[in-house]
Amino acid sequence: MQLESLPNELLLELFEYIDGVNLICGFYYLNSRFNNLLLLCHKNIHFDFRNISKLLFNIICQQRLSTFIDQITSIKLSDDLNTRNISNHFISYGFHLNQFKHLKFLSLYSINSIDRLISPTSQALHLPNLTHLNLIKCSIFTNSHTHSSFLNHIWSLPKLTHCKLDGNNSIEQYLLNISTVSFSIKNLFIEDCLCDSQTLFYLLKYTPNLRRFHTVFSGDTQDLYFQTMTSSLISLHISFHGLHINYIISIFQNISNLYYLTIETSTIHWNGYQWQDILVKYIPQIKLFRFKMENFIQNEYIDIDQLLDSFRTSFWLEQHRWYVRCQWNPHSSDKVLTVYTLPYAFTRMYYKHDWYFKSTCPNEKQYSSYDCIQSFLDYSNNNIFWNEFSFSDLFFPNIRNLKVIDPDQFKLYSWYSSLNHLVSLNITIKYISYYDFLQQLLDRTPRLYLLTLKVYCELSKELFQLTNLSVRQLYISVGPKTYYFTSKDCEHLINSPLGLQCEFLTVNIKNCIDIVNLIEQMSNLRSIAFQCEDKIMKYNENKDNLIGWLQKHLPSTCSINRNDSLGLIEIWIGSQAKEKSPFKIKNKDSYHYLTLFKKLIFSKK
Repeated sequence: MQLESLPNELLLELFEYIDGVNLICGFYYLNSRFNNLLLLCHKNIHFDFRNISKLLFNIICQQRLSTFIDQITSIKLSDDLNTRNISNHFISYGFHLNQFKHLKFLSLYSINSIDRLISPTSQALHLPNLTHLNLIKCSIFTNSHTHSSFLNHIWSLPKLTHCKLDGNNSIEQYLLNISTVSFSIKNLFIEDCLCDSQTLFYLLKYTPNLRRFHTVFSGDTQDLYFQTMTSSLISLHISFHGLHINYIISIFQNISNLYYLTIETSTIHWNGYQWQDILVKYIPQIKLFRFKMENFIQNEYIDIDQLLDSFRTSFWLEQHRWYVRCQWNPHSSDKVLTVYTLPYAFTRMYYKHDWYFKSTCPNEKQYSSYDCIQSFLDYSNNNIFWNEFSFSDLFFPNIRNLKVIDPDQFKLYSWYSSLNHLVSLNITIKYISYYDFLQQLLDRTPRLYLLTLKVYCELSKELFQLTNLSVRQLYISVGPKTYYFTSKDCEHLINSPLGLQCEFLTVNIKNCIDIVNLIEQMSNLRSIAFQCEDKIMKYNENKDNLIGWLQKHLPSTCSINRNDSLGLIEIWIGSQAKEKSPFKIKNKDSYHYLTLFKKLIFSKK
């Protein structure tokens, strides 16, 4: 084969780009040369277990993971709707995190029992080579003692440099219990958590080499807890929504070595003169300053031109070349004004009105491309008022998540035709005619993975005629009252283009038997989450009844979970009939990887 003509050094370099699951499925047991390369030479295997099928996960854990355990440097585990309770299955095969001694990158998503992932004889994370730790939306703590000890375990990791704690339940109240000093952590991200001055002081005290910090500050307390301290921080990204302005000033007084500051706020409404005074006085070494001030309420004392003039001093335009843009809707009664620096430095944008724009930039259209935005939520209405430079002139080339409430408005935007990076689309369908526009969107989104449909009209054949080759996850809700798919609807879904390729499905089902039919007849389905209206097995009234019925009618390889918080039954499907063994490799599979390698090589030139 052409693939085998490549030298070992090049193959090993290219292996770095392939996830461990695909790497082992594609090359292990192909021949002795590839076996030796994988077992003896390739030392950086990364496993991403998010969205993996149950059958493939079982095979990897049963037959392959132990073989490569000393070569695994990265693991990602998720207990979300697509791989429900995967952490428990991981444990059931006898694996614990402490066994992966060479692990450098660990990411856990929606895990509810991280203490079980740690060896029962250890009670602590012993990962001497771990440099990056991400805990995302993990309800991992059962009591205050567990909170405190686990956070201290994290701060004790000897090589940890990057730590992200995002969306973890009530973690802010336990940060004050950190008593272990970490000299290795240099990058700390604590999002969806309100820090006050005391928490900040503790974090800086126990992470003395912290260089970059990203968090949310409350600042609601009037008793400012700040002691004189020397901070190593050079970069701070904060969302500040406190009521006491002195709070944010006291923070700046203690981080005078700061080079990079990004702040998002709905309570600070300083003009250019005020910001200039603060920066010169408290952060004299600042090199890059980015902000967004939202909900800047216009009244008789606020003039947009006058506000922009305050950002036209030599400090802003000549010394730093920092430009500022205002956006507002002059036709709206709420008179909300948003002010931010250019280029736009935030990943989200909410569009609710028909905005006007004005900036201090000499060429108004110079910063029309909002490259940082990945999530765009369109709450606009049908009243269009466009001025010389308006929303229609902007571009969003890197959007990954898009929510559209009113397609009639959205299709007027010139940039919607370019959505090459979109992976998630959430769209509201109020009229059958909207399906035509939705298909146009689907034709423009070659990487779309998740499609969320909120249908507020009669269920029609147009829904089951939609096509997009990349969509693998479907979430369908029909309202305004909850609608449950009938047997006929399920039949249409099974035979629809999107249904044939769907791997993860969330939908409301009328009859229990249709759940079995969907699992048996949707050949690519890996996971399904649903509510059931069946009068005998109705979820809210007979929870155990429904679980028991499903266990009798589905293969024992299916894992069934009840999610009380979402009111859903979740099934992770594991049926031998669903998939062929991934280890029976044919020549065409190697040709596929060779084609992939060529793309990687040429993309680097």
